[in-house]
Amino acid sequence: MIQILEEELSNSKKLRQLYERELKKIPKGNVSKKEIRSHFYYYLQYRENGQLHCRYLGKLNKNQLKKYEKIRKEREQIIKNLNIANKQIKLIKKMLNDKKLQSAA
Repeated sequence: MIQILEEELSNSKKLRQLYERELKKIPKGNVSKKEIRSHFYYYLQYRENGQLHCRYLGKLNKNQLKKYEKIRKEREQIIKNLNIANKQIKLIKKMLNDKKLQSAA
């Protein structure tokens, strides 16, 4: 049983590393739209070292907006999967500690 849990722990750690690498590839932030004198301008907003930064993207067409929306959703999904992997690792470690304590007693 302990061997199976150790295998699962190893697999979960590999998954976590994969998600972390994928997360680094995807640009951070969200696209915000501002209306100035009846024209819409788009900015990429992201946090760096606790500070909010805005990068001007200009006037975007629908395809470009869809691209940024797709990236945002992809990032959210990776973060969700990363959180699941972290919870799984924590649970497996707890189970391993319990099993090792039981076998030692």
